[in-house]
Amino acid sequence: MIREYATQVRGKILEAQRLQKELDEMKKAEEELRLRAEERRKTEESYSMAERDYGEAKSSIDYEKRLAETELSQRIARENEASIEERKRVEATTNAVEIAKNQVRQYLVNSEYITINPDGEMGFNDDVLVKKLEDIFLDDVLDEIAKEDGQGGFFGKVKCDYTGLIAYWDRMESLSEIPRIDWIRSAILSRTKGYRTPQFPYLMTGKPEGQIKAKGSLDTAIIIDRSGSMNHNNRMEAARKTGLATTALMRRLNPRNRTYLAYYDDFLKETTTKN
Repeated sequence: MIREYATQVRGKILEAQRLQKELDEMKKAEEELRLRAEERRKTEESYSMAERDYGEAKSSIDYEKRLAETELSQRIARENEASIEERKRVEATTNAVEIAKNQVRQYLVNSEYITINPDGEMGFNDDVLVKKLEDIFLDDVLDEIAKEDGQGGFFGKVKCDYTGLIAYWDRMESLSEIPRIDWIRSAILSRTKGYRTPQFPYLMTGKPEGQIKAKGSLDTAIIIDRSGSMNHNNRMEAARKTGLATTALMRRLNPRNRTYLAYYDDFLKETTTKN
């Protein structure tokens, strides 16, 4: 009985050992499963973090890309605009026709013969043109008298005197002053500006004093006959020319001189050199 009992005990011990071994193996397997699960969890967390970092990095890259594209577009637009402006500037500075037009317009704007209304439209300055015509007629009349006189004489001296009434020197302002240019003074002034020969606007002309105090003024009245007899032998043309020339002569002798014009037919009517 003892032997049988010992055999049973031994069998149970062996069975218990086998079960313990299996239990140990199961715990080991369970621990391995737990470790694998933990590793998987960590792997999943790392994957999620990597995926999140990737998303943030991609968003940042996309944002930087959009900024770069916007800046590039703006730069291209600015360069295109600058290129267009430069092309316009080059065309404006190399277009001979436009340059000539602008120079002519600038000359006209600065000319005393041209007026500009508030709308920018140009017109002739009739008062200045009439004075120029008066001066031309006066020179013609004196030249004709000097030719008939043969020696110039008195009228040549008068012409020299009234064209020599110079109070001061200044730069030429209009083409009407060309006869009064002093080339020596002009050459000196132009040389100081770096030119070898006299150059506009460094042309010096004699200027009459606006109010000549050394001489008294004289008012003159001229009456032109308009009767029928004046239609023969260009008498009317001669009378008109003489009226304008006399007005210029009195003005040159003294700017304060006043000349009144009138014509007579059946009645006397006041007029002006412009009319």
